[in-house]
Amino acid sequence: MASDVQHPGQLRTEIIEYLKKCVKNSNKAVIWFALKNRDKAVDLKTLKAKIQEDFGRPFKDRVQMGYVERRTAFTPAELSYLIRLYRVQADSLLKNLMRSATVPKKFSFKRANGNGVAAEWQVPRVVDGNRTILYIHGGGFFVGSVAVYRKGTAALAERFHTRLLSVDYRLAPEHPFPAGLDDCVSAYKWLLSGNISPADIIIAGDSAGGALTLSTLLKLKQSGIPLPRAAVCFSPVTDLTYSGTTWTSNEKTDPIIRFMPSMCYILSVLYAAEAGPKNPLVSPLFGDYRSLPPILIQVSRHEMLYSDATGVAERARKDGVDVTLQEWDGMMHVFQGLGIGTSWPEVSDALTKAKAFIDKAFQSAPTRA
Repeated sequence: MASDVQHPGQLRTEIIEYLKKCVKNSNKAVIWFALKNRDKAVDLKTLKAKIQEDFGRPFKDRVQMGYVERRTAFTPAELSYLIRLYRVQADSLLKNLMRSATVPKKFSFKRANGNGVAAEWQVPRVVDGNRTILYIHGGGFFVGSVAVYRKGTAALAERFHTRLLSVDYRLAPEHPFPAGLDDCVSAYKWLLSGNISPADIIIAGDSAGGALTLSTLLKLKQSGIPLPRAAVCFSPVTDLTYSGTTWTSNEKTDPIIRFMPSMCYILSVLYAAEAGPKNPLVSPLFGDYRSLPPILIQVSRHEMLYSDATGVAERARKDGVDVTLQEWDGMMHVFQGLGIGTSWPEVSDALTKAKAFIDKAFQSAPTRA
């Protein structure tokens, strides 16, 4: 039920064509789901009309919707069905985007239980010392999994010469805030309980996982828990109030975030729940970054989330944090991970720079909260 990739602006032709193929395949998964999973309480024609109406309005019009409108746009049955449908669609899209990636040779995968949180160790042939990445996948807080992201995270572990613990945190709306954040904090504490020094850990994540990466840092500081060596964020979501200018100005150059516009608004309510979108642990743009470790943020200037990335970088710098902000032109959302199996030079460039940041962080003295 998502629209085709249209009006991509300044994205390169090869990226546009790649996205079109992936969207086409994910739409097939949606049709299969709709045919196999009927719900008597949901009229598909009515639901489709609502979605088409939503897609027909500019993002700037939707951002003015109040919470009551967002809650009542769909019936509870429609919302439940829509979330299941979007999970099929999004998981299919993610798998298709990373379909060209290959798992490195002699790579080890082992399921783990991190303080009751499902996770997976991903270990390459070469690991520099005790370097460990706690990775938090993206997916708008409501889709994604260790399994869906496995090819991408394995490639990162191989590239960075680190072992990686990928976290299957609980997803909204069944488990709203702070469930997912609590899981990420619990997984980090589990690493510490296994005699892994915080100085050997980097927390990393993409999109919603980038938000949870920053929120985890903020929560660890609040709780007086030793902080990790550094953090890496790929295209992080930092502001669920959607106050950033590029949420509207970059709408036509970001087919990934525009892919599911209804869910952007539904989740600003259903993920944030009683905490509300202005809570700093929901929207880390509003957090207190004093005494946090170095942070790397990578983003494309053509993303709707560009202002989220630049805004939080500015906020953290003002609080005295060592922030490295790296930007690229013409690339899609989370191109570093979702384009991991392509030959796009920007992907290699971004990962090379990320590795340089990680190497530098491990060579520097750890931050003391």
